[in-house]
Amino acid sequence: MTKKHLSSLANEFSAAILKSARETIPRGARKDYKPYWTAEIQKLENDLEQAKKET
Repeated sequence: MTKKHLSSLANEFSAAILKSARETIPRGARKDYKPYWTAEIQKLENDLEQAKKET
């Protein structure tokens, strides 16, 4: 295997990794993103808001 061939394979591999990352990792700022937010937490928040309205 020649040095040029090895370099070419490394470049192709790097390009594939970068392409995959661009397609799968969200880009840009999302100020409302909450990775811990679940349906259960949403229900609790809704119940809290309802209780506030009733008082």
